[in-house]
Amino acid sequence: MVSYYLLSPSNGYDINIKIEEHAYESYAKYLGVNPNDQRISEIPQDDINHPNELKEAVALIS
Repeated sequence: MVSYYLLSPSNGYDINIKIEEHAYESYAKYLGVNPNDQRISEIPQDDINHPNELKEAVALIS
């Protein structure tokens, strides 16, 4: 991952955004089956916030 950031910061951030979006989808599916899991229910919001922060960072370096 570090090499992506060094060679092409925009692509490195893009890959990280896709990973975070996939994580959010995975947690959402899990919570669909296990809606009472309080610890896991707190995680998806972080997976929503982080890609937005990464997109802002890409805009700064582009």
